[in-house]
Amino acid sequence: MDLHIRFWNEKNQEVETRYVTSSFMGHSTAEDILREFRISTEKLDLRKVLSVSMDGPSVNWKFFNLFDVEIQKEFATSLINVGSCSLHVVNNSFRHGERVSQWDIDIFLSSIYYLFKDSPARREDYLKVSEIGKLPKKFCRARWLENAAAERAIEIWNDLVLYVNNVENNKVSTPKCKSYKFIAKSIKDPTLPIKLRFFRSL
Repeated sequence: MDLHIRFWNEKNQEVETRYVTSSFMGHSTAEDILREFRISTEKLDLRKVLSVSMDGPSVNWKFFNLFDVEIQKEFATSLINVGSCSLHVVNNSFRHGERVSQWDIDIFLSSIYYLFKDSPARREDYLKVSEIGKLPKKFCRARWLENAAAERAIEIWNDLVLYVNNVENNKVSTPKCKSYKFIAKSIKDPTLPIKLRFFRSL
């Protein structure tokens, strides 16, 4: 059993993950897992635990239920049950919410990355007009909660606008791909930088 904790770091104002310890258990019952879990977490304040993630086998579900009963008895509260793999549940919830918004943030983030990825000529044109000289980062639809791509898009927003303006004024070559057409349309939305910041903050 590998134990990691994910928590809000008040000082850094961000969510962080830390490895705590590992227990080598072999064939174990839910009761064995709970015992090792309590030993491994004895220095932690368990009243602050919101949820426990796991990889799904039924023995883990029994562990979850046993631990939840203990939390209820000790602290008069319950764990949040978001399924056997909370990361998938949260990722998928976020993805569905983004789709319902119809902001197309995912398409925008993918478009700015792929516009320059395999085109040295476009990269050269972009970097020629860029003020900060940074390229977009890859956005992975299977990792919705990773904000690096959104953070970079916010950082290079003015450069993207400069690039599109230079294309429209025939100062650099006009890309013929769908990615560029989507970007050129998107940057005309004055609320897109706000939407990107909202997307990043979730």
